[in-house]
Amino acid sequence: MFKATHNEAEYEALIAEIELCYTAGIDSIKVYSNSQLVVSQLNGKHEIKDDKMAAYVCRVREATSRLKNFSIAQIPPV
Repeated sequence: MFKATHNEAEYEALIAEIELCYTAGIDSIKVYSNSQLVVSQLNGKHEIKDDKMAAYVCRVREATSRLKNFSIAQIPPV
């Protein structure tokens, strides 16, 4: 077990999801997330100021580079 912020947990779950899909032979993924920061960072609409978040973005980019299509969108708040 490790301590993680909400956004770190979002990134960890996203990376695991991408890797699971790739392993299952899925090559196109559309992700919906409730994390505005994660979605904005991955869509290039939010500056990445923290080294830890930059490392997560890099890991997601590496994981998605094996896919034909990847997109992420924010789920509107309820």
